[in-house]
Amino acid sequence: MTVHKKSLANGEIWSLPGGSNFQILSSALRVDVEFFLNRQKFDESKNVPSSFYKKQPKIQLPVGFLLFDQVKITAAYGAVEVEVDVSGVDSGTNILSGDVNVASSGVFNTLPAVVAGVGATVLAAASSTRKELIIQNDSTVGETAYVGGAGVTVADGMQVNQGGVVIATSRAAIYAISTGGTAKLRLTET
Repeated sequence: MTVHKKSLANGEIWSLPGGSNFQILSSALRVDVEFFLNRQKFDESKNVPSSFYKKQPKIQLPVGFLLFDQVKITAAYGAVEVEVDVSGVDSGTNILSGDVNVASSGVFNTLPAVVAGVGATVLAAASSTRKELIIQNDSTVGETAYVGGAGVTVADGMQVNQGGVVIATSRAAIYAISTGGTAKLRLTET
């Protein structure tokens, strides 16, 4: 576990060393996060909240495994103090605060894949029993999807890049939209 903490001015960019696991431990405002390997940006997540977690697929290097060699955090929504964990392949954290109720339904229900259109597309109807909806962007054309409520747009949805995963904990209906209308999303409900 390697914890970093910094106060960022609005619009300020913070560059950190890489690793394989990344988690925002605390942040009062949402931030934008970009992941780089060999100075090339290969993934980004916009407007992410505190507790955002990312574990990248392993990339074999001559000296071992690395998932990203640099991460950039941008305070795009106002000045904020951010605390993050950037960890190696065999480490990572899961920081919880406040009242925590850990329970498992023991049930994973795989739902049919959905293609997110250029208009808000229903991924899962409202469910009083759903604990989480795990959404993976399984697009083969590199299309980005955006997840949110019935009025989701590419400007305000949670960004899910090709291969990326987001976990929604809402019991309300969950929607997605994509820029080209062909983002294939895999769904698992717990």
